Amino acid sequence: MQNFESPDFPPYPAYKPSGVQWIGDIPSHWDTPRLKYVCSKYAIYGANVPAIQYQKTGVRFIRTSDIDEYGELKEDDGVFLPENLVRKYMLQDGDLLLSRSGTVGRSFLYQSEKHGPCAYAGYLVRFVPNPDIALPQYIYLFTRSPAFQSYVREMAVSATIDNVNARKYANAHLPLPPLPEQRAIAAYLDRK
Repeated sequence: MQNFESPDFPPYPAYKPSGVQWIGDIPSHWDTPRLKYVCSKYAIYGANVPAIQYQKTGVRFIRTSDIDEYGELKEDDGVFLPENLVRKYMLQDGDLLLSRSGTVGRSFLYQSEKHGPCAYAGYLVRFVPNPDIALPQYIYLFTRSPAFQSYVREMAVSATIDNVNARKYANAHLPLPPLPEQRAIAAYLDRK
């Protein structure tokens, strides 16, 4: 793991092997739980709704193609659906979406104030972080890291397009510091 060279992050006094090759050494007080163990709900596939149902108003329906390489929701080309078709796929603040096909590893953190009402499509997998264990912003930023993207490339099963199923995402380890440190790391990375 990278040690942040800044006043916010002085060098850690001791490191230990994480036990996970693609993560490497971590500060001695951190853990490496699987993603599913820091979520209250995990590995939930999205709705499969045919394009003929799309409309110009309603609930924004997020597809893998709607998330850009920076983890942001594209402003143009959005599609919408009546709420009754996607009620059980509605996103809540702090939900994390991971692309499981095509653009595998692409991630998106939902924020209702920023994105409005949204539901998600079948090639995305939803994770609901438990904020008492892991901050959604911290997990999201970790999914954007080179270490996580390396894991995704290893796990991708290629056919005509790459695929990483929900179980593989759920079983991914993440380096997890205590909550105050997660907040500080997420704030630091947001500033950068």
